[in-house]
Amino acid sequence: MTRFASIAAGFAFAAVLMAGSAFAESVRVEAAAPLPSGLYQTRAAMVPYQAGELASDDGARAVYARIEASTHAVCGENLAQQPSEAMTHKYAACRARAMAGAVKDLDSPRLTAIAH
Repeated sequence: MTRFASIAAGFAFAAVLMAGSAFAESVRVEAAAPLPSGLYQTRAAMVPYQAGELASDDGARAVYARIEASTHAVCGENLAQQPSEAMTHKYAACRARAMAGAVKDLDSPRLTAIAH
């Protein structure tokens, strides 16, 4: 991930957090984030949504995008800071697990279809 993409992802995540007060529901995005030391640290973020968003394809895509943006914060810093290809793979796997867990928790057929 380039520095610009990392900054853009950070701004997108901040926008999600600021908009959170307009949403009635939230889903926990959680994963064991890889650390350069080889250890893992459990991290989580709450992603806001309105239940009605899951009733339409566009709404479900918007929820999916917010969940995806949150995985950058949950799973660690940008890829430029990951020292090896192995860490890059661990980071990607962390993001995939975080996405899958949040989608499963929401139990929305539309969201599940978007994820697959």
